[in-house]
Amino acid sequence: MSKPTSVPQFDIEEENSTHCYADYEFVKELSSGAFGRVLIMNLKQTGEPFVMKRVPFKDPIKIQMAMQEVDMLLKVQSENIVRLVEWFKFDIDLCIVMEFCKGGNLRGLVEKMKTMNKQEKIQMAHHLLFQILSALNFMHSLQIIHRDLKPDNIFLDEYGNAKTGDFGLAQKMDNASYIIAAGTKCYSPPEALINQQMKFVSDIWALAVIIVELLAGQHPFEGKSQQQTLDNITKGKMAPLPSIIEGELKEMLLKMLDNDCLKRPSAEELLQRNVMILQSQIEDGKKIIRIQRPRAEPFRLVCHQSAQVSLDLIEGVERTVKNLKTVFLSVPFIPVIRKGVYRCNISFNTNDEDQNRCAGIVSEDFNIPYPCPPDQEPQNRKMLFFNGLDGTISYKGEQTEENDELCQNINQIGMELDMNTGILRFFVDNVQQPAFVTGIKKPVKFFSWLYWKDSSFTIVSLKQLPAPTGRSIRGEKAVKW
Repeated sequence: MSKPTSVPQFDIEEENSTHCYADYEFVKELSSGAFGRVLIMNLKQTGEPFVMKRVPFKDPIKIQMAMQEVDMLLKVQSENIVRLVEWFKFDIDLCIVMEFCKGGNLRGLVEKMKTMNKQEKIQMAHHLLFQILSALNFMHSLQIIHRDLKPDNIFLDEYGNAKTGDFGLAQKMDNASYIIAAGTKCYSPPEALINQQMKFVSDIWALAVIIVELLAGQHPFEGKSQQQTLDNITKGKMAPLPSIIEGELKEMLLKMLDNDCLKRPSAEELLQRNVMILQSQIEDGKKIIRIQRPRAEPFRLVCHQSAQVSLDLIEGVERTVKNLKTVFLSVPFIPVIRKGVYRCNISFNTNDEDQNRCAGIVSEDFNIPYPCPPDQEPQNRKMLFFNGLDGTISYKGEQTEENDELCQNINQIGMELDMNTGILRFFVDNVQQPAFVTGIKKPVKFFSWLYWKDSSFTIVSLKQLPAPTGRSIRGEKAVKW
């Protein structure tokens, strides 16, 4: 049996959050219980909704569970897991901010699927089964068991993609053969109800119950009372599967629901079934043909405390930053980029001939001790930049001169950062440059800098992209971060 999970080894106080509570506006309360409140909050700057879980910081048991949930979410972040945005302290609460899934949860989908025809139901079942299995396969590869899989804890984004959430009871199994059972009893397998034990395949059993419930319109072990439902589960007394469930799908679900946990297949094995391989190809096709509008990202500046800059909102997220002092100013701006593909375009004042037109990236923990040029910055091992005046990329005191220079009529530097591959590409007036950066593994921020008093740059756009636009080109050269 596994040992009780200890408090995660990180300090909430030291975490770098992009926003604070005052940056959000309350919309409505989703739920309230013994372990805190779950709210919908809009980010004031963009109006984008998020889910915020507020947990009282004064209760050591509650805060341990909340910190454990953050720790688990950090470990399992992937395509089919609810995205953890940030967390911070406010008043006496720990606030955990997560993505808001506009499609609701699978509990609401149970009723909607009753109105679908047979083909629509089966397509939906294959789609959800594949995506949730993919999430479980990733979690289980990290030795993590969810322990509370149920329709209420699986959400749908605006495109109908399944996102597994609520990791408050998730636990790492390490080298143990089982862990103590937890979660909602009606979605707990026989081994949990009888022996108070859970294994990786306990999540598999719960997933099968969810899929059958979606297709049949009711829980497959449903009784006249909760106790009768639990008795049905322990005895393996399941209602006959509806005729709509047939072929390989039926075979898979029956194996997943086997009373003997040792006979159930793993998520990895299930994903190798023909019907799931076919669904994988369908999912890949959807990613290719989906037209997703790039999302404008909110951002704010992170300047040295003695810096004096002006910030003018021009249109949407386009902003001009102006130096009000006769000093060099390095100006990083957030959000901190941890995953995904981001594009940032910065333009410079063409009348400012002597201004160094620099843009690049800095490490998440980069601090600016005093105003000075980037190439003289004491922390320049934590920064990399493209100088538009001479076309060089500078990093750790070294330079490469493969890229174009900015001229009077070409004054915009573009940066495309793909955190999935760790590659940063530069663009001059939207033309991709041959020198690029590789090996970016840890979170970074975009930055630019101001050379003289009254010099300025404009953040034209900062967007998250569905896929990188940069490609391999002739004569390209890599600079390792």
